[in-house]
Amino acid sequence: MENIGLFFITVGAYFGLWSFLHRKKLTLKKAISALGIIAVLCAPFNISGNVWTVLGNASGKNVHSVFSVYQKANGNTVTLLGLGSYQRAGRNSIMGLGIAGYQRAGRNVVMGLGIAGYQRAGRNADTIIGIAGYQKAGEDAGIVIGVIGYQKTEENAYTVLGIAGYQKAGEDAEVGLGIAGYQKAERKTEIIAAIALYQKVGANDRAFAVASSLKNN
Repeated sequence: MENIGLFFITVGAYFGLWSFLHRKKLTLKKAISALGIIAVLCAPFNISGNVWTVLGNASGKNVHSVFSVYQKANGNTVTLLGLGSYQRAGRNSIMGLGIAGYQRAGRNVVMGLGIAGYQRAGRNADTIIGIAGYQKAGEDAGIVIGVIGYQKTEENAYTVLGIAGYQKAGEDAEVGLGIAGYQKAERKTEIIAAIALYQKVGANDRAFAVASSLKNN
């Protein structure tokens, strides 16, 4: 029932947008044709519990799409493109390119290229290239190239190239090349070719650290 409701809402939204953009040359024939095409593109085709769609929004065992705003699954949610999207999965949530407002998964969360507002994962939360506002992970949280506002992990928090505002890790907090605002870890904080305003490991701390590795003695 949920997918039926999502289907009508999605088709209505896209058809409304299409009608607005073509309002000066709108005819009944064009409207019927456009509605049919939009309905096919937004249909959440369910194959043994696995949902496949081009532009639709859906829930299921696993949900795969080219572009989605809403995905919810017991297994995996995967979309190539997204815009302000919501993804929640029992296993993995993956977006290739776009803006993810909310990503949460029992295992791993991945943003390929874009902006991730909120990422929470039972295992790893990663943004490859882009901006991540909030990352919380049961194992590792990281960004390869970009800016991260807040990282909190049970194991390691890392930024390879970019700016990390706040890092709190159960084991290591690391920045390769860039700037770190606040780093706190139980085992080690490290900046390779970077500057950290403040580092704290156990009872040890440093301010305005440059190319610094601070360990818990």
